[in-house]
Amino acid sequence: MNESPSVLLLEFNELAPGLMERFIAGGHLPNFERLRSQSTVMITDPEADQSGLEPWIQWVTVHTGVAGAEHGIEKLGEADQLEYPTIGETVAAQGGQVWLCGSMNLPRRAAGGGTYLPDPWNPDATPNPASMRAFSDFVRANVQEHSNATARQTPGALARFGWFLARHGLSMSTVRASVAQLVAERRGTRGRWARASVLDRFQWDVFRWYWRRQQPAFATFFSNSTAHFQHVFWRNLEPELFANKPGADEQRRLGDAVLHGYREMDRIVGEASVLAEEAGATLMFCTGLSQQPYVQAEAHGGKYIYRPHRFEDVVDVLGIQGVRQIAPVMAEQFHLYFHDEVGAQAAGEVLRSAMVDGEPAFTVRNAGVDVFTGCAVHGLVPVDATLRTGDDEIGVFSDLFYRSESPKSGFHHPDGMWWIRTGEHEQIDRPIPLRSIAPTILELLDIDVPDSMKAAPVAAPG
Repeated sequence: MNESPSVLLLEFNELAPGLMERFIAGGHLPNFERLRSQSTVMITDPEADQSGLEPWIQWVTVHTGVAGAEHGIEKLGEADQLEYPTIGETVAAQGGQVWLCGSMNLPRRAAGGGTYLPDPWNPDATPNPASMRAFSDFVRANVQEHSNATARQTPGALARFGWFLARHGLSMSTVRASVAQLVAERRGTRGRWARASVLDRFQWDVFRWYWRRQQPAFATFFSNSTAHFQHVFWRNLEPELFANKPGADEQRRLGDAVLHGYREMDRIVGEASVLAEEAGATLMFCTGLSQQPYVQAEAHGGKYIYRPHRFEDVVDVLGIQGVRQIAPVMAEQFHLYFHDEVGAQAAGEVLRSAMVDGEPAFTVRNAGVDVFTGCAVHGLVPVDATLRTGDDEIGVFSDLFYRSESPKSGFHHPDGMWWIRTGEHEQIDRPIPLRSIAPTILELLDIDVPDSMKAAPVAAPG
């Protein structure tokens, strides 16, 4: 057991308070129920309107104690632009060991030289130690192309990934879950979508291996899988809310998808409770923000996501030159990085000129050598629809893009959950600024809070 204070922060992106209560009441989440009974329980306020509700903004706020309007990070993949000190850097400056496992939109320096697994959407995906690269690359490729049934890992990448896991905590329960998932896919009883939970299991094994060896003062474990399930499968959870209802076969396959995600998070909570108790660490659980049903596009048949089969093919057919790097992020979006701003400006103009059935094909945002873009088409597109720039026909849209299987059915809600295990249950009824998390953690660790973290910490446990 550590003699010095330590904090283990579970970052489960966008879990919803209402669903949490519902699933606990149904007896599905015994570990969450136990944690809640031992915790100070709060709802967090991101201090942002709907346009500013994005996890890549809110998680930066969690780690800096600075609201999104001030820290200025607006897009996923902009972590290197962060100018404020983070929890991890502040802990490391006082000699504490830090382990950041997948935390969203944080630069490598946020770990203060400690152990760092970048989030899968980070264009500068360089973990620390470098030996984690085989694991990081595998997770990154699978997360970025999870919806692309044609995407495949090379045998070499699979071998390096397996060898890393074998030496860094792979558990038999994860092996069994992986085999069960592949068998279920073959039998048609569970789809590829559930592989996201298996990736979480791999990542949790790695997290636990490093935790037990390093006993960090501050550690995080981030998961986005259940947030993804909510975004695409909420209509299967509550079909009565949606005009475009799932068919019987779809409902059979996906009716429990969201609950599956919460159950997988519950399993991690149970194992994290053991780790924290072994080390005498304070266990925290946070969601950053949450979700709610998305019914706004039902009158138009729903909102679909279109993503390139191969990003390189889209760049090539549009004749875009000088691309240094392509960095996919969530849903339909991706970064194009250029050698210079001239090339980026030219690419932005080409993307803005592209049309599908008379409508813009891309959203475009230029920022120096970075073009942040994505498919702007969200309705059902005829199979023979063409992509055009001006009078030129570039190609058949469906040859370049594939459509998400399900329309969007969940979207962001400002309420986030934050629980601090103290040994006793306390419910704080007023909303707590999301900015309060960082100074509270530092206060628990007996570390001076930087001047940039202006929100009041929640009273220390005990």
